[in-house]
Amino acid sequence: MPYLGSTVFFVVLAATLSLALTGWLLLTRALTPRFVVAARDAWARRPLSTLLLGAVLGAGATLVGVVLLKTGLPILRLGGGLLLGALLLASLAGLTGLAELVGARLPGRHDDASPWRRTLRGALVLEASFVTPLLGWLAWLPLALLGGLGASAQAAG
Repeated sequence: MPYLGSTVFFVVLAATLSLALTGWLLLTRALTPRFVVAARDAWARRPLSTLLLGAVLGAGATLVGVVLLKTGLPILRLGGGLLLGALLLASLAGLTGLAELVGARLPGRHDDASPWRRTLRGALVLEASFVTPLLGWLAWLPLALLGGLGASAQAAG
């Protein structure tokens, strides 16, 4: 029983992160519906180029952010933190497009009256796939976030 405390901690942490991710995706859907549709279309039409664009942008921005975080100047460290935070938010915004796409491909009876249900359904499916040990944690989640960044860039452009 010595590991029971850490097991409970990680189960609660995973549930909290899942709920937070669902909330972010639904908030993005509610506040920027046209952006989400554009991100969904990027995922649907060009999934590989969306992922590659996100990987290039993500690698460059992460490198700049980490370099800024390692400087001794507080203002540059703040800039690095803000850059990495903005990178994560852009990735989540583009990930909302993927959630919308997945949810649309799993249609429900009430989708016409409540279009946000597609995003909720897709978010739950994505989150379930992200918690798959090793493959979900180390491959699918990072790829989805990079693709989300690429979808955000395409939707904004």
